[in-house]
Amino acid sequence: EFMSSTRVISAAAGSGKTTRLVQEYLSLLSSGHKAEAIIAITFTRAAGAELLDRVALTLRSALGDDAAKARLGGDLQLYADHVPKSEATVRAALRGLMNAPVGTTDSFVQRLLGEFALGARLAIAGQEPAWLDHPLQLGDPGAVFEAVARELVDPSEGLPGPDAQTCLHHLTLSETTAQISALAKQDSLAERVPMSDVVAHMVGAVAGLFRQHQEPLNLLNICDTAAERPFKSAIKSWLEEGMPVAAPVALAQWANKVARNPSKATADFRTQLLTFDAPAIQLGEISLTFSEALSMLPSDPQWSPERSQTLRDALVSLAQRVRPIALRRCAEKGALDYDLLLQAAVELCTGPPGRLRGRFSALLVDEIQDANPAQMRLYTALRDLPGNEALHTFFVGDTRQSIYLF
Repeated sequence: EFMSSTRVISAAAGSGKTTRLVQEYLSLLSSGHKAEAIIAITFTRAAGAELLDRVALTLRSALGDDAAKARLGGDLQLYADHVPKSEATVRAALRGLMNAPVGTTDSFVQRLLGEFALGARLAIAGQEPAWLDHPLQLGDPGAVFEAVARELVDPSEGLPGPDAQTCLHHLTLSETTAQISALAKQDSLAERVPMSDVVAHMVGAVAGLFRQHQEPLNLLNICDTAAERPFKSAIKSWLEEGMPVAAPVALAQWANKVARNPSKATADFRTQLLTFDAPAIQLGEISLTFSEALSMLPSDPQWSPERSQTLRDALVSLAQRVRPIALRRCAEKGALDYDLLLQAAVELCTGPPGRLRGRFSALLVDEIQDANPAQMRLYTALRDLPGNEALHTFFVGDTRQSIYLF
């Protein structure tokens, strides 16, 4: 839905994406948009400065500034057809550039929250939001989240609850608090891919490699160290049964150990495992390669997806209790990192104060392939500000270099 109402220019590096962005900016000025209302997001501060510089030089050239014409040189002709025709519009645009929201996403977020500080808040599911009464600044919420997690797992009075006891049965206290804290900082804990699905994906991929191999038993015996031996019995039984569809979990655990065996004997297969062209595993907004998922498997031969699922459910349950408490403390102390500020900006745009409605009229984003899911949520919220006409939205980037499978 978002992409159906957004224009996207995809082109390789060096093909003129910045030029196209400048042309779009000038065209917006020509059609009546004010510079103060055009959001232009760039990947670096230098790129933002360059965009502003090119726009300003082109506008000054339109007013007959010979020095500006000389600086632009032959590039002037690339922008000439997009410049406002009215001198008054050009002069107004030049004045507006001084306050134009042009720069990186993080600088825009801080600017937005500063301009609408009285409405800045962190959303808390099912509860009143946490208002950011403290002066907005970058801080470290990690210590706050870990402190709240420790209070639940290691209470000063009484015994830990059932979920905490489950975690402490498998993890140390520090490991438990660290994992709960990391989970609690995520703004979406609802959608979780079952561990059995993740493991089934990896087991199926390794089983496929065995089925393709001319001598699968020789593949199993490619190395014989203490790391791989605990898993060989189950795999050998599977081979003797003719490699049925129902493959043992030990296949993936064995592959994990082989992939990290430095011996020459395993070199070729190790390379094959680590570069295996299996479909990526999508865990909500996170996409894991086969190699990344493989490395996360526990080495305990008695481990099972069911046991892992029980542990993860307990961690998520505790994280859901930690998050609202920690968010309120972060808001009170001003302990806000970039991720939390970004969440606050999305919340502000989702339920905007009156002054924010109509504040912006266009959104331009450079290097869109590098935008992460949280940033895309911000762009969506900006475009669809309630009580506002949809923003003119224009993206420029190279989707072939996408980090987040955009």
